[in-house]
Amino acid sequence: MARLRRWLALDSPERVAKLVLVGAVSNDEPKQKLLLRLASVPLLGDLATPLFLGSRWILRKRTADVYRRLGLPIDERKLEARHHLLETANTHRAMIRTVRRWSANRISREASLIRQPTMLIWGEEDTHIPISEALRLRDAIPNSRLIVFRRCGHLPPTEYPEKFVEVVADFCKRI
Repeated sequence: MARLRRWLALDSPERVAKLVLVGAVSNDEPKQKLLLRLASVPLLGDLATPLFLGSRWILRKRTADVYRRLGLPIDERKLEARHHLLETANTHRAMIRTVRRWSANRISREASLIRQPTMLIWGEEDTHIPISEALRLRDAIPNSRLIVFRRCGHLPPTEYPEKFVEVVADFCKRI
């Protein structure tokens, strides 16, 4: 079932009317990052992943970067809500499973076969998946549109939730 969901727009295009990709991983380059390499190693990843994902200190540091870019103080309530999600065992298992089964190169290879209206949403300052990937996907997917959130990193829905919902809702309403 997970494989079906991952490639639904390519494998069962009749089941997808429109597609929204947010900071989409479209190649295997992120697998080279240290934390993802650690997570992919049996036993080591099982031990290390909960430590990194569940670390309030690491989350605070990454969150501080986002809020600094926005010129805002850290929202402690949002930080706590996000930490609560990241410290759960289900999140840890999902991350480990995702990294160990990772195969995003197919998106790069077959992007031109995606025929559904597609909206790509990216943060201008995304350091995880650079804007160059968004431009490449936009050029490869025939019926696509790219929305770039200014002063935004990898998480437009978190950094600009109201604007994100507005953009996606508008896209979904259009025929």
